[in-house]
Amino acid sequence: MFWKKVRPESEECSRNKSGSASFVPAEARSPSAAGEPENKTQKRRKTAAARGLRNVRVLTFAASMTAVSYLLGALAKLLQGTGVLRLTFENLPVILSSILCGPFIGAAVGTGADLLSCVSAGQAWNPLITAGVIVIGLVAGVLGRRIRPGRPSFLPILRVELIAHLLGSVLVKSAALALLFRVDIGYLCLRIPIYLAVALIESFILFFVFSSPALLRPLERITRK
Repeated sequence: MFWKKVRPESEECSRNKSGSASFVPAEARSPSAAGEPENKTQKRRKTAAARGLRNVRVLTFAASMTAVSYLLGALAKLLQGTGVLRLTFENLPVILSSILCGPFIGAAVGTGADLLSCVSAGQAWNPLITAGVIVIGLVAGVLGRRIRPGRPSFLPILRVELIAHLLGSVLVKSAALALLFRVDIGYLCLRIPIYLAVALIESFILFFVFSSPALLRPLERITRK
């Protein structure tokens, strides 16, 4: 009586060069034989690579926006002096970074630009002034989530600009100037119309940027997941 050898389901039969049958455990098979695990692995690798590339793009964009913010602030000081009443657009890159990359990236851009300004001017770092820039980045990032680049609406952009500047530039920074440098509150109130004008001009600039296909394409590469 002959007994038929039953092959376990977890093993795969193959033949070696001599022609004899050999059994290969399922664990030793290549991932390509399984098919689905390999696809999942490939998807995970592609997703991780895409995230890594996006992180590099975001960091590069944040570094360039930090430099632009610093240069705009330095230009305003060069043309208008270092007083507390200046028409400056140094917060425009901060708000742009917050809308595109999130509130923490925008706050980091503002913090970096402020630190660069202190180092280049040989001044001590003032955390209260930096807190105003951080507030601008956080507020713009949270409120700017409804702004859709490519299909922008002017009023949401203007709302983000007004709230960010009134809280960060007017309220927090003016309070810091009054506490640290003993600047008169009535004199600091003149910052309100200045930053209302700044918010309006920056809103037109952002609306143009988000409406222009030529400018929008490189921005989409940065924020693409």
